Amino acid sequence: MTIKRRILITSIFFIVLMLIIGSILFWNSHEVRKGIRQSGITSEVVRSAFLMKSFMDEYLTHAGSRPLRQWIKQNEVLGKIIDDAKADSSFDRVLLRDLADKYRDVNSAYRQIVEVGKNTDHYLDLKLLKETLSGMVSVRLEELVNAAERLDRATRSQMLQKQRITEVSVLIAFLTMIGIIILNLLLIRKAVLSPIQELSRGAEIIGSGDFDHSIVTNSRDEIGVLAQTFNGMVRRLRQSYDSLQAEIEERKRAEQTVVAERKRLYDMLETMPVMVCLLTPDFHIAFANRSFREKFPDEKGRKCFEYRFNREEPCDFCAACNVLETGEPHQWESMAPDGSIIEGFKYPFTDVDGSPLILEIGIDITERREAEQIREKSLENAAILSRVFSTTHFSLVYLDKEFNFIQVNKAYADACGYPPEYFPGKNHFDLYPHEENESIFRRVVETGEAFTVYAKPFDFPDDPDRGTTYWDWSLYPIKDADGQVEGLVFILLDVTDRHKVEEALQAASAYNRSLIEASLDPLVTISPKGIITDVNTATEKVTGFSREELVGTNFSDYFTDPEKAREGYETVFRDGLVSDYELELQHRYGGTVPVMYNASLYRDMYGSIVGVFAAARNVSERKKAEEELLRSNKDLEQFAYVASHDLQEPLRNIAGCMQMLERKYQTRLDSDAIQYIHYAVDSAVRMKTLILDLLTYSRVGTRGKPPKLTDCGQILAEALNNLKTIISDTGAIITHDPLPTVTSDETQLLQVFQNLIANAIKFRKKDVAPHIHISAVKNRNNWIFSVKDNGIGIDSQYLDRIFVIFQRLNKRSEYEGSGMGLAIVKKVVERHGGRVWAESEPDVGTTLYFTIPKRGLQV
Repeated sequence: MTIKRRILITSIFFIVLMLIIGSILFWNSHEVRKGIRQSGITSEVVRSAFLMKSFMDEYLTHAGSRPLRQWIKQNEVLGKIIDDAKADSSFDRVLLRDLADKYRDVNSAYRQIVEVGKNTDHYLDLKLLKETLSGMVSVRLEELVNAAERLDRATRSQMLQKQRITEVSVLIAFLTMIGIIILNLLLIRKAVLSPIQELSRGAEIIGSGDFDHSIVTNSRDEIGVLAQTFNGMVRRLRQSYDSLQAEIEERKRAEQTVVAERKRLYDMLETMPVMVCLLTPDFHIAFANRSFREKFPDEKGRKCFEYRFNREEPCDFCAACNVLETGEPHQWESMAPDGSIIEGFKYPFTDVDGSPLILEIGIDITERREAEQIREKSLENAAILSRVFSTTHFSLVYLDKEFNFIQVNKAYADACGYPPEYFPGKNHFDLYPHEENESIFRRVVETGEAFTVYAKPFDFPDDPDRGTTYWDWSLYPIKDADGQVEGLVFILLDVTDRHKVEEALQAASAYNRSLIEASLDPLVTISPKGIITDVNTATEKVTGFSREELVGTNFSDYFTDPEKAREGYETVFRDGLVSDYELELQHRYGGTVPVMYNASLYRDMYGSIVGVFAAARNVSERKKAEEELLRSNKDLEQFAYVASHDLQEPLRNIAGCMQMLERKYQTRLDSDAIQYIHYAVDSAVRMKTLILDLLTYSRVGTRGKPPKLTDCGQILAEALNNLKTIISDTGAIITHDPLPTVTSDETQLLQVFQNLIANAIKFRKKDVAPHIHISAVKNRNNWIFSVKDNGIGIDSQYLDRIFVIFQRLNKRSEYEGSGMGLAIVKKVVERHGGRVWAESEPDVGTTLYFTIPKRGLQV
């Protein structure tokens, strides 16, 4: 059976099964809908029975026609429901007839009740009869409901049974379909997949080169036909393959012969020490041997004028073009990228396909050219050496290995007092016998090693009046091609004068050393790298280390703050000197010594910096005095504070009592008494001002803030803002030049500007507006500030007094104040390391100056 027929039969089976399953599901759906409708009918019967009972109860209780009409209407509805049920053949006929009988019984009882209700005679008997009939109707209605419920249960049971039948039928159909699918898959696997796998395996075997393989199949379907066709194709392919294989073998043998010939040619070109390449007409390399590739490693893909001459266009007189055009060879010379010199030849060449090429052959002639240059250089050097030999101030001698003179220069001949031609042929040690020197000469000849000596003494035997002379001399062996010594070069330099100078320097050095060792202060010399090069005995004592241990070590390692010590000597190398640089020396066995260093550069005789010379002064006693002074100042400050506080209290009491006395007894006192009270109050206020100014003065040096960069222009603006009231009242005109930024205590600097400007405004001329100008100029180490006014001025003999505390040059009645303002200015400026002074001319004005060091306030 063919695959096509199998697929058709399987498809028909699937369609039939799907129709069966669909029919079963459709029938089940129809039965479910019918069951739902029957259940609805039975439910309506039960509902109608309950309504009829309620209508009957209402009629018996209240009579009237409304309940009767409702009964009749509902009875008709119930009758119609039962008739519809009878028309449905699916209901249980027995249960349906029982339901109809119950319905007729209810109607019969109802009619009897209605007839009884129409007869009004014998009321009591009638009432009893109604009650009897009502009970009977209720029983009949309950029986009707029970019958409807039995019918409903029967209907539901029937519907459930049909549902089970449907489920079983569908399950059987699905199982059948699955069985058919599995059977079909097995058949497909056996009839289709297995043969296809066999075909695939056979194709792989044949693809691997086994053309003797054939596919065997018993199938007579399409797969069998395909297998037979495939086997026929393989047989034809085998025939073609055998024919092609024979042809390939023949070609291989021919190609191997060609390859062998080409390899021999290639190996020959590769091993040739000359450069060979083939150049195309568009200047690309078609072939290049190893020598060419090593000389021109960047030639790949580039044109000859690009990699050889670094040009973008062909050369103006291109030799390759001329060779192609004329067919004549060309010789050339150029330099390779590695600097070697190439001599080349270009020849016209024809490729195997007939296309024109250029054959280039190049030879590295660098060594030949270098040899030529060396020969020329040697001749030139020989001429130079001859000139040097005859003109140098060194004494030069050429001896054979027996120490006979061959040649001497003029300097040697002059030193010995003979002409140069006197020496050749004579033996050196015959003229100047010296056993030690002769043994040295023989050792140089025997070992072939040079010898040098410095400042070696020598006495001329033929000229004893010259005394002892000193010579630096060297002896060099001259060797032949076999390494054997064949002569000596003797080089001498007369250093007698230098030796005398060195002896004098040694004597001076010993004298200087004695002066250094005599110093009680530690003295150290330091190299540019911070290494100690020399120390005196005082340094050994203060550190606990010997001179040998100190020399060669790091200078900064012997201080409690090595970084600060390093910054100190670096400052000397940068600025040339450092003064009063405070450090603490660390003793070897514990303890520290405060020192004050002064250091400067020292140079050699040529002016070059050799190092730093540093001298330290032990300031232990001064430190103790400073600490004592600091404690004293603190005690003084505390005393001033307590005194000012204790003095202000009685002053306030005095002023307060006087003011109360004035207010209370003003009408009883005469004008003199009131005036005395005013004097007392003014004196108390003035005394309080003096105490506060004195306290401010005492705190200048002890309550200052840490220094920081301060913009003087900003500080001046703040001072003017504090004085804006007095400036406005007096009409003062204040100008200033650009002011610098300095390192200072900004609060105290503000006090300086404020006191100086207020002082200038206070001592103004009558009826003349004050004009004040502030400026600053820079000199080598300081900023010089000036405050110039047009006030009353000061006699020059009193200029020194204005900075003394409580000193006044004017009457208190004319100019108020305590006399402390300029004294405070002086103390603040001195705390910053500066000074203050004044220049003035009466009736012209005064200029007050103060300085602030460039380095600023030092803490």
